[in-house]
Amino acid sequence: MIKRRKARGRPIPKEWIQPQVKPHLQFAVNAFYALNSERYPAMSGVAPIPWSRVMMYGDRYCYNDNQTEGLWACVREMDTVYLRYHNSKVKRGKTR
Repeated sequence: MIKRRKARGRPIPKEWIQPQVKPHLQFAVNAFYALNSERYPAMSGVAPIPWSRVMMYGDRYCYNDNQTEGLWACVREMDTVYLRYHNSKVKRGKTR
């Protein structure tokens, strides 16, 4: 789709562009995508990824306490951005 838009001279929406992830942080991005489905249902918008699910993920992959806390910090930051973006779309009435 991106190639077609470029060929037609149309702008690429910024949310379509994948961020460049440094190799030493790829584990956190992988965890974020894996944990994205672990959210509790919300009345409107999207709920945050639960702390308990991040801790279970760290245990499953044999992270030590420091690694798991670092994972939680990274996932929480990514989730904050994700929630802000998604919930602002819900407030504007745009769910897609």
